[in-house]
Amino acid sequence: MHDDFQEKPKPTKPFLFNIISFITVPGDGGSQLMAKLNKTTAVHFLCTYTTDYYFTLWLNLELLAPYFIDCTVDNLRLVYNPASKKTSNSPGVKTALPQFGDPDGVEFLDPSEIFVSSYYAPLGEALRAAGYENNKNLFGTAMTSEGSSYCNWISTLKGPTFTLMRLHLSTCGCSFRHHVMYEMQEYFTNLTKLIESSYAQNGKPALVVAHSLGNMVFTYFLSTMSQNWKDKYVAGYVAVAAPLGALLSSLDSMYPVSWSHLTNVIYI
Repeated sequence: MHDDFQEKPKPTKPFLFNIISFITVPGDGGSQLMAKLNKTTAVHFLCTYTTDYYFTLWLNLELLAPYFIDCTVDNLRLVYNPASKKTSNSPGVKTALPQFGDPDGVEFLDPSEIFVSSYYAPLGEALRAAGYENNKNLFGTAMTSEGSSYCNWISTLKGPTFTLMRLHLSTCGCSFRHHVMYEMQEYFTNLTKLIESSYAQNGKPALVVAHSLGNMVFTYFLSTMSQNWKDKYVAGYVAVAAPLGALLSSLDSMYPVSWSHLTNVIYI
C-alpha cells in the first residue's frame, strides 16, 4: 500500500492537551449557590425563616415550585447601597459558593447532578475522557456575589409560573455592568491567581471558555490586565453565545414590560 494511503496512528491525547489547561467562566445563573438563613420576615407563610446549615439555593428545582418560588426570589434579591455603589444580600441571607477553581460548581447547577441542571458537564466529561483532570488542568470559576446575574436570568423566564418572579425584579438591583465594575474584584483576584497558578503547575497558558454574560465579565477582566500578562498566561479565549453587541433581555431586568411591539429591534 502506498504510504499516502496508510492509516496514521491516532494521538493518545488531543493536541490542546499538550499546550493548555481549560478554565470555564459561567454565564447568568451558571454557578451553584448555597445559602444559610436567619430572617425575621418572609414574603410567604411557606418560606423558611432560619436554617442551621447551608442549603442549595441555586439551582434547587423544588424551590421553583409555585409559592416556594416567592421565597427563592426574595432570598436571591439584592439590596443596593447608593453610597458604596454596592449591593448586599437580602437581609438575613448568607450565601456561599463552591470552591473557586473546582469545575463541579459549574458543570451541574444542581449538586444532585440531575440531568436538567447540566451546564458545563458535557464539556467537562469530554475533556476528562481525553485525559484532563479536575483542579489540575480543568477548572471552573463560580461567580463571586453573583446575585444580580441570577436576577437577570430569572427575568428571561416566560410563562405564568414565573410571573411572580418577574414582579420581584424591581427589588433585585440588577445591573450587570455595575455589578462587574464595582462588585467583582474578589472574583477577578481569584481568577488572576487561578490562571497564574495553573501556569505554574502545568507550565502552559490557559484557554478560557466563557458563556453568555460570562463573556462580559471576562472581557472586562482582560481589559484590566497588561498585554504582557495576557501573552504569557492566556493561550486563547472561546466566547460562547457572547452578547458582545448588547443584550436587550437585560432591559427586562430593569423594566419588566413587553418589548414585542418594537418590531425594528433585533434580539441577539
